Amino acid sequence: MTKKLICISLAAALLAGTSIIPITASAEQTTIETSTASVNISECGETYGDYEYSVRGDGTVSITKYNGNDAEITIPSEIDGATMTSIGDSAFSNCTSLTSVIIPDSVNVIGKNAFYNCTSLTSVTIPASVTSLGDYAFYYTNIVSRGSEGITGVRLRIPGLTIYGYEKSHAQIYANNNGIPFVVIGSTLVPSITDYEYIIHEGSTIEITKYNGSDSEVVIPTEINGKPVTAIGEVAFYDCTSLKSVTIPMSVTSIGDRAFSCKKIVVIGSRSAMLTAEPIPGLTIYGYDKSYAQTFANDKGFTFVVIGESYEPEPTPEPTPTPDPTPTPETTPTPDPTPTPPSATPSVYGDIDGDNTITSADALSILRMSVGLDHVTPEFMSIADIDGNGTITSSDALAVLRASIGLDKDTKVGTTI
Repeated sequence: MTKKLICISLAAALLAGTSIIPITASAEQTTIETSTASVNISECGETYGDYEYSVRGDGTVSITKYNGNDAEITIPSEIDGATMTSIGDSAFSNCTSLTSVIIPDSVNVIGKNAFYNCTSLTSVTIPASVTSLGDYAFYYTNIVSRGSEGITGVRLRIPGLTIYGYEKSHAQIYANNNGIPFVVIGSTLVPSITDYEYIIHEGSTIEITKYNGSDSEVVIPTEINGKPVTAIGEVAFYDCTSLKSVTIPMSVTSIGDRAFSCKKIVVIGSRSAMLTAEPIPGLTIYGYDKSYAQTFANDKGFTFVVIGESYEPEPTPEPTPTPDPTPTPETTPTPDPTPTPPSATPSVYGDIDGDNTITSADALSILRMSVGLDHVTPEFMSIADIDGNGTITSSDALAVLRASIGLDKDTKVGTTI
């Protein structure tokens, strides 16, 4: 890219009615004085395509002005081999054609009024590397009236603008302080893979089966140990009631019906109740347009926020086939040992966890058995089948729940088998 040194000398006579606008940050009306003075501006810099820039003392580059008229731009991270680290004051001001800007992660400073009066701007992506955002970087002037005494206007946030960035970043703080919608596209912290339990399917894809963390905002990784995450299991985030937002990658193409549900006790009348499941209240799902995550969120009634356009994930390379090992003589298979319950065998009706106390946890365990989520052993069948009809149903779970809260006294729940 050819660069040239430019020196601009501007002498402009400001006619009556031309304004210099010293508007305050509030939305209060301000009267602006008119002027007939001449202004001389002298500036020297270098050009790179549509950008004017200056070289800083440390050898990095600062963009001082944008002269293009594109609607969507991705600002370069380097100019003529030098790292671009800052966007200068008013560098993109009055670029009314701009609708979308992506700022590279080489930038750490965005100057004041950097995108002032960019009234068509709807999307700005700011990296976690940015540690300083100047005043009114994303504001515009709304002219209220013009008169012989001057122009009355207010300084407001650019309408319809959304900032995309990283959790707990300076961009998020700036957006919150200025009332600008903010969408989290990632965490500034590396997510802990140890927070997840998962299984590896044939084809080397990952299904997350359980989340063991305690964060209120979770970004699901696109891969674990080099293998793509394609599924979220049936109860992977079950009862994570503190969860407020989850970001789901495009790679996920399967989500269990109750993956983001929690248990709920529904009272029926004055003396009966039942245990059921409901979507985690207040949860917002973030993901890509037309993704499986969006379909799931819409079907389940979750709020869904689009963080980007859909795309095709890169295909996972097929593993190199290995030759079959030398066959070994067949041996008589050893029969599986008789399965045992996960805890000590309970000795009273309804006491699934064997603690000699009837609680709602016992009722929940019986309900999970009734819908096939937990394996039913012969020992559990004799304890959980309260009505003695040979099957475990939600009626058995309800009987145990009622006994746990003292609603039913004359029942065999809690008696020795």
